[in-house]
Amino acid sequence: MLLVKEDGQATVEAAIMIPIIFLLMLLLIQPGILLYDWIVMNEACAETCRAVSTISENEKQSMCESYARRRLAAIPQQDNFHVHSIGCSYDIQMSGNNTSPSVTVEIKNEVKPLPLIGFLSQTLGILNENQNFEIKASSTQQCRPSWIREHNAEKWVGSWLQ
Repeated sequence: MLLVKEDGQATVEAAIMIPIIFLLMLLLIQPGILLYDWIVMNEACAETCRAVSTISENEKQSMCESYARRRLAAIPQQDNFHVHSIGCSYDIQMSGNNTSPSVTVEIKNEVKPLPLIGFLSQTLGILNENQNFEIKASSTQQCRPSWIREHNAEKWVGSWLQ
């Protein structure tokens, strides 16, 4: 009877599998970070649109931008989530006001890639000129429902008050 010793087989398998598992985890972390940033930015855009549609033009810029930045504070101020070391990379653009048919808010952000992902992304050419990922989110909302815009609301209100 021939005895075969299999001591150490699990150690060899673990030595092969552990680096592969860590590499796969590393490859999944960066897309998760980018998705988290994009979700928070989209929500900030939608909430800021609601705020812009209720504020007059002269108040809009400062109040709504600070409101959007408070919403964006959910993103950690770490370069792998939001480049903040050389100055805030959020670019917030707003158009429209409470008298416009619709308002639009667009937010752009830069994210520093993780080391391995950065090398692959640079090779593929998907990084911007600062060697960072660029994330964009935008939201457009109507200030007034279509039935109010299509009909003369002042005439309706006047007929109700008579």
